[in-house]
Amino acid sequence: MVVDGENIGGSRKKRLTDLLRLCFTIRAQQPPARLYPCPMVKAGAGRRFLALMIDWLMCLLISGLAGFGSRSISTLVIFFIEVSILTTLQQASAGQRILKMRLVDFTNYGVVPARKIFLRTFLICLVLPAVFTRDGRGLHDWIANSVVVRNSKLTA
Repeated sequence: MVVDGENIGGSRKKRLTDLLRLCFTIRAQQPPARLYPCPMVKAGAGRRFLALMIDWLMCLLISGLAGFGSRSISTLVIFFIEVSILTTLQQASAGQRILKMRLVDFTNYGVVPARKIFLRTFLICLVLPAVFTRDGRGLHDWIANSVVVRNSKLTA
């Protein structure tokens, strides 16, 4: 692929970096209403809610199998641990992974630091996802400076 006389090729990581750089350049020339670069498509509220329900049901099942019964506090603790660890390791919880979504940093679309993930998960446990900002992100994502996107299929 040739852009402005330069060959975009080489390793997959370099191609992705070049593609993101190209999209940020395109984004800078467009009106400010466009908040996300082209390979990153923000996940809709329905998908995010379904991923949350998948995670909650998995934690409810684990809580029941571990002998805690259906007590909410044990399920909530398991939920916090599961979502925090999986999101730190894979940038997606189990439900998000199943629905092909991931969490990225809002400013540079890179990996979200672990401390922000723990803060974000804690805010989810406080039911802050129900509060949305103007750009459609949950308040927990706004505070953690993150955004949930659908996995894009980049081919080259």
